[in-house]
Amino acid sequence: VPRETLPWQRVHGDYHLGQTLQTNDMPRIIDFEGEPSRSLNERRTKNSPLFDLAGMLRSFDYAAEHSIRSTGCHPERARAWSEDVCKSFLSGYDFLALGEAHSSSQGELKRQLQIYCLEKSLYEIIYEAEHRPDWLLVPISGALRLLEE
Repeated sequence: VPRETLPWQRVHGDYHLGQTLQTNDMPRIIDFEGEPSRSLNERRTKNSPLFDLAGMLRSFDYAAEHSIRSTGCHPERARAWSEDVCKSFLSGYDFLALGEAHSSSQGELKRQLQIYCLEKSLYEIIYEAEHRPDWLLVPISGALRLLEE
C-alpha cells in the first residue's frame, strides 16, 4: 500500500473485536503481537493508523456473519448492522478529523482506507483458506464489495 499523508507509527497490527475487552470503566485493547502469519520484522514495521482501522472495520463483517450463523439473523439485516456500526466507529474515532489534521481530503482519506480494507480482505482470504475454509465467503464478499465501490 502506498504511503499517504498520515504519519506512519507503531500499530496494533491485528486490531479487531476479538482484541478488545470491555471493563467496568472502558474498553481495553489487548494482544499487540500483530498478525500471526507476518514475520516479526513485518510486525515491528511502522504503518499507517488506517491499517488498524481497516482491521476493525473488517471485523464487523465477521460479527455480522457470526450473528447470521449463530442466531439466524437475516443476512440483509446483519449487513445493514455492519454498515451502520462501521460508520459509527469511524465517527467515534473522528476519522475525518484525522485527515484534516494531516492535510488529506475526505475523499482521499476514504480511498486510502478502502485500499487498506481491500488489503486486509485479501490477507483474510489466504488465512481463511488455510485455517477456516467455511469462513472463506466473508473476506471474499468483503473484497468484492470494496472492488465494486
